[in-house]
Amino acid sequence: MAGEPVWYSDWGYTEPGKIHARLTFNPYFDWQTQVMLGVLNATQ
Repeated sequence: MAGEPVWYSDWGYTEPGKIHARLTFNPYFDWQTQVMLGVLNATQ
């Protein structure tokens, strides 16, 4: 399936033979990114 188009849909929607990705807005994205960077930087 490498190189196949990705179909974006809401949670739980799938169709046979298609690669799906969840499409939602994450209001905590900036905060979550900072937390992840803090964890990764702490390992250096």
